[in-house]
Amino acid sequence: MEENKVLFIDDELNILASLRRGLMDVGYKCFFTDNAQEALELMDKNEFSVIVTDMRMPKMNGLQFLKECKQKYPNTVRMVMSGYTQLPQMLATINQGDIFKFIPKPWDLTEEFIPAIHEGVKYFNLKKEAEQLSLELMKRNELYQNILKSTNAKFASYKNEINIMKEVSGSIFNNMSQQLSDHAEINCLMELYKDLYMGYLNSLFSDNVEFDIKKIGMELKASIINDGYENKIYVEVPESSNERCFGNFKLFNYIFYYSCKSLIDIGLDKVHLLKFSITKKEDMVKIAYIVIGQRNQQTNQSAENSNTSLMEKKADILHSYLREVSKYINGKIMLKIVEENVYVEFSGDFMNQR
Repeated sequence: MEENKVLFIDDELNILASLRRGLMDVGYKCFFTDNAQEALELMDKNEFSVIVTDMRMPKMNGLQFLKECKQKYPNTVRMVMSGYTQLPQMLATINQGDIFKFIPKPWDLTEEFIPAIHEGVKYFNLKKEAEQLSLELMKRNELYQNILKSTNAKFASYKNEINIMKEVSGSIFNNMSQQLSDHAEINCLMELYKDLYMGYLNSLFSDNVEFDIKKIGMELKASIINDGYENKIYVEVPESSNERCFGNFKLFNYIFYYSCKSLIDIGLDKVHLLKFSITKKEDMVKIAYIVIGQRNQQTNQSAENSNTSLMEKKADILHSYLREVSKYINGKIMLKIVEENVYVEFSGDFMNQR
């Protein structure tokens, strides 16, 4: 910060001389003049932290000078030194000139005058620093707003590109399906790939959120009902758990939903109950769902049945794909068939991802 400047105005030359001697080591650059007109000229050329003026001066008195200073240099701290102490005149000076301090003559230079100057300079510096901080804050806020606008614009552009990708991809898959319409098995697998791919695109650009096992069950149940699979699996929505996960919930739901579809494709007999459980051991979290009920035995035993072969291919494709997708959230998925029950486990350290 540059050196503070203080201006003293008094038409009594002996007072100015006394101040000049007494303020030599005060720590500020001091200016002295015996008239208000010259003081204004000095103020045009210099930034003064404090001005200290007498009230009774020829041509332009102290009150007129202070009013003009207030208008032209509002940041400069204004102080009065005067032996003119009648209350009405003092109040007029304080109110109209916006005076920081009134120093009555005579004063004690060391005990009264110099401390008053220090106080005025300190006030000026604090006010200037506050203005600079406010200006810097405004600049930073403007910068952050511009960054936010740019980020939002990029995000909107990315979302638009994803939507275009969905349309183009859908068109490509539809065209391929038409070309392969005479090959039922290949066309069926192509539809599965399309379903998986489009489902994954729908999980992109979503926020990471905190969720519990109840939210998983509710979302999965809604998806199954919406797609007409409630005649295959009934999802029992669990109670909320103390264990909570954090991550891309849309991607979690995508993995759970398509693993359920794989259960349907391996052949479930009638309606089966799906139950959730969630456990945590050290940093490993395991979300498991159990499908209670036997697989369709007739379907399982018909090894030569082409429909059975196709369903098993679809189930293999689904699980291979889901295993790869699960890696992106530090998880892994596993399917087990034990007697009449089918178990799906999804585990990883995604609980603590923040």
